[in-house]
Amino acid sequence: MRNASAPVRRRTTRQPRLGAPPQAPWAPVPLTEVTILIAIVALAIAAARGLAQNTGLLVFGLTCMTLATGELSVREHLAGYRSHSAILAALATAALTTPLIVWVPGLPKVLVIALAAVLLVGGLQLLRGVFRRRSGGAAWRS
Repeated sequence: MRNASAPVRRRTTRQPRLGAPPQAPWAPVPLTEVTILIAIVALAIAAARGLAQNTGLLVFGLTCMTLATGELSVREHLAGYRSHSAILAALATAALTTPLIVWVPGLPKVLVIALAAVLLVGGLQLLRGVFRRRSGGAAWRS
């Protein structure tokens, strides 16, 4: 029989709470969030007016979104707060293969795809190792 005065222990199914997310160097100013908002507005305006007629606005919005989310991903990943290995590897692969596609127009597509696959897998493994060291041994956190 259980003692009526003993505290009831409940099992928690949640993981322990992580610390606060890493702060940006410009901490009091929400620069990343404002940049994402500007990107959303630019993309919405470009979509409303027609993407074919507003390619400049579309490129601006996509660039702002990529830079802001990339910055946030790098900051969280390097702090060991959240693992963003896949998105960072994909961004690095795109950044390295895009100039190749643009500046070497006769390059076979199979070669570019093979190079991109090698860069993606290599970058993914490298970034997972970085996160594991920064997080104290965790393979990933969501």
